[in-house]
Amino acid sequence: MEEAGSLGLEEIIKKENQRFFSDVDYIVISDNLWLSNRKPALTYGTRGNICFSVEVQEKMALIYLRLGRILIPGRELYEEEILSHLWRYPSLSIHGIEGAFHEPGIKTVIPARVIGKFSIRQVPHMDISVGEHQVIKYLEDVFSKRNSPNKLKVSVPISAMPWVADINDPLYTAARMAIKTVFGQNPEMIRDGATIPIAQMFQNITRKSVMMLPIGAADDAEHSQKEKISRHNYIQGTKLFAALFFEIAKLHGQLQEASNTTTTN
Repeated sequence: MEEAGSLGLEEIIKKENQRFFSDVDYIVISDNLWLSNRKPALTYGTRGNICFSVEVQEKMALIYLRLGRILIPGRELYEEEILSHLWRYPSLSIHGIEGAFHEPGIKTVIPARVIGKFSIRQVPHMDISVGEHQVIKYLEDVFSKRNSPNKLKVSVPISAMPWVADINDPLYTAARMAIKTVFGQNPEMIRDGATIPIAQMFQNITRKSVMMLPIGAADDAEHSQKEKISRHNYIQGTKLFAALFFEIAKLHGQLQEASNTTTTN
């Protein structure tokens, strides 16, 4: 359900927070890739996303509202034309136009209603509610300058918060040790330019440590028609989860021993 916004998930997590999640220590998500095909990685941050739907009753009006660069007031901090840094900078993507003629052939009819769809990836410390307000206000201001008798409607069907974790958290310490055991090398510490909404959702509601543990290689082509996972990553990934449980168990034993020592003292 992630691609559709995971409707209802937040309510279930809140409902079960004091029951199902009461004795949960850590939350591990395995839903992203390494940066290479052989060197393992640990992910500690993702971008958020705000999806916008812009409906106007005149095709030319939609073209007039086009967004080539991020021109919205308050976003001038990022002045690069090409957002080369995938992990730490926001970006704008245009996804399509609904209502315009797109089939083979020629059709001269101008649609009475057209909907444009785009999204803006958010980075940590950017407020989603502020971003929504800025975009809607910008589009309304641009549209109002045309003095058009047509109507403009801007909506936000889906939004998701960015996420960032503490790489010094005990869960990440255990994962680094597990990766060293299975792969014989330390992991790369990376962020992901994509959006995985459940990470921040689980972290906010349960107040548990959340970590992303990718086992996919960089060439796995996630989300494409040729998405795959290699046998090497599948087998080593299985070992990695077993090693992670072992390292967490050792870690908890050390924490319990330290706690008992402190109590005795």
